[in-house]
Amino acid sequence: MSRRVMIVEFICPKKRITNWRGPVASLGFAALLAGCSSTGGAPVPTHSSSGLFLCEGISIANAPPADRQGRITGVSSSARVKGMTLLRFPATGCLSSAFGPRRGGAGRVHEGIDIYTRTPAAFVASADGTVTFVGKRRGYGTTLEIDHGKGVLSRYAHLSRVDGSIKSGKQVVQGQRLGLTGRTGNATAVHLHYEILVNGKAKNVLKLPN
Repeated sequence: MSRRVMIVEFICPKKRITNWRGPVASLGFAALLAGCSSTGGAPVPTHSSSGLFLCEGISIANAPPADRQGRITGVSSSARVKGMTLLRFPATGCLSSAFGPRRGGAGRVHEGIDIYTRTPAAFVASADGTVTFVGKRRGYGTTLEIDHGKGVLSRYAHLSRVDGSIKSGKQVVQGQRLGLTGRTGNATAVHLHYEILVNGKAKNVLKLPN
């Protein structure tokens, strides 16, 4: 697949930056307070079928290893959990915060990853399952949760919208659109906070087996 490039213009809090170039996309109690503090002012985010990229122009909490182009290394686009395949990146964007302890923000422990999308963008179900929760959670804002069986649950938070057909009890399939990313709850920029939990314990999405 050929590498495509786009040029975007955006405003940082302190200076105007233009002509950023980047690859274009192809297409717990701590958790209670684990609202995200992703920072605005980053370039229009991108990821490709080859992986997720770090956001440029911001300080990324717990940033994972990445190559010179900012592509996170050592991870594939999907993860294996209890014999199931889950999408590792259920929205098109760049990584603005990773998993683990961090300074500042809404919680000292970040139990998911943040995928910054700048403006509201579609997110999808990471695997087949049953919607078990749609509503507000403290810190998380508008939140959606899916039970994938075998004790595996995925959580999507800070949403600006959940599509009207997506309600508790609904069966969904991997890749199905669920709604739009946002900045509800404790959030400073439009993004998707995404978690994978196994038996109620949050796992590092980026370190799950490929």
